[in-house]
Amino acid sequence: MFMDGCVVVILVLRLCQRSRTSELHKMDETTTEGASKGGSNPQDCRADLRERFLWAVSSLIGRDTTITMHENIDVSGVFRGIDKDVLSCQIQNLVTPAIVYPWAMIRVPDCFSFRFKL
Repeated sequence: MFMDGCVVVILVLRLCQRSRTSELHKMDETTTEGASKGGSNPQDCRADLRERFLWAVSSLIGRDTTITMHENIDVSGVFRGIDKDVLSCQIQNLVTPAIVYPWAMIRVPDCFSFRFKL
């Protein structure tokens, strides 16, 4: 699940970081669950995307993760959550090349990828 989970999480994080209202207006109505239920306005699309994002993030809580950061430094730990703006995530037992931190907040823009063991 390394590849599939990693790709899904990276895509979800990137979509949330780059989403704009104008892009949601252009969204194809057939690709969202909200549109198939009859809600085709942008607010229904945003609500559906937010619900899917929250479900995806909550399913990753407590999973072992390996994070690749700048200069190809790999750190690992247990994923504990992410803030609403997708700017930082909380990692428990963060193992770095120099030291082990019991708890750490990592800035998402400093990370190239997150890999999860599912």
